[in-house]
Amino acid sequence: MAGTFTQLYCHAVTAVKFRQAQISPHWEQRMFGVMSEALRELGHLPIVINGTEDHVHLLWRHNRTRTFSETMKIVKGRSSHFVNHTDLLEELFRWQQGYSAFSVSVDRVPTVARYIKKQKIHHAKESLRKEHQSLLLQHGEKEVKHYLFDPLS
Repeated sequence: MAGTFTQLYCHAVTAVKFRQAQISPHWEQRMFGVMSEALRELGHLPIVINGTEDHVHLLWRHNRTRTFSETMKIVKGRSSHFVNHTDLLEELFRWQQGYSAFSVSVDRVPTVARYIKKQKIHHAKESLRKEHQSLLLQHGEKEVKHYLFDPLS
């Protein structure tokens, strides 16, 4: 009997609670490293993680033995634990409850990776809200208002 083969690439976007600008350029790479390590420990293959002060994009090859929701819960949990237990902020760091996730075909992985690497340049011109709406529309979602991240408080 043949072995099981899967080739599932995932692009996820998660935002800081109320889209607060809490992720500092001074320590973001350390937090991205925590997220990458969490993915590896779950058997995934991280490709690129990057973002801005209020959100993060992740791209990885997904391990078929893990659920997506389990993956996001662990990645978000470990990264928020890291921020809150290394005294990087005076206030509490929290991710929004939800996230957006998109499948990526193997031929689009390099394009999505480049897009994620250029997040700071991209967001000099476009807000997270506009980007999120565009991603949802590109992936065929018509009711985008149901999936937008919480507004600023």
